[in-house]
Amino acid sequence: MIVTTLDAKRELIYCSSYKYEKGILRRKNQYLLLNLNEFIKKFRRATPVILGDALALYRNKILTHIKGATVLDKDYWNLNPHNLIMLALAKVKAGQFSSALTVKPIYLYPKECQIKIK
Repeated sequence: MIVTTLDAKRELIYCSSYKYEKGILRRKNQYLLLNLNEFIKKFRRATPVILGDALALYRNKILTHIKGATVLDKDYWNLNPHNLIMLALAKVKAGQFSSALTVKPIYLYPKECQIKIK
């Protein structure tokens, strides 16, 4: 299992888990917004490979509480443009298109934490 972690600020972590199945990386759970204790509880039995900038803050605690976890170096935390292009090409070949006008952001923070435009 591969777990991505992004620092969501306010002592929270954006995360999701993925697994290779038949040569394709598939998301195994919804996108989550968790505090560190919830993160540890969610992934402690998975022996995950973890990457992302939240490790800069929580690496030691994660390794202490998630036995068997592997933490990837900082070099693997950022998106690689080549990989994004390859994902986009695969979507195009499969005929999966999205209009830039209809793509919507995913908000994980509660509505009361979001900016409201009047």
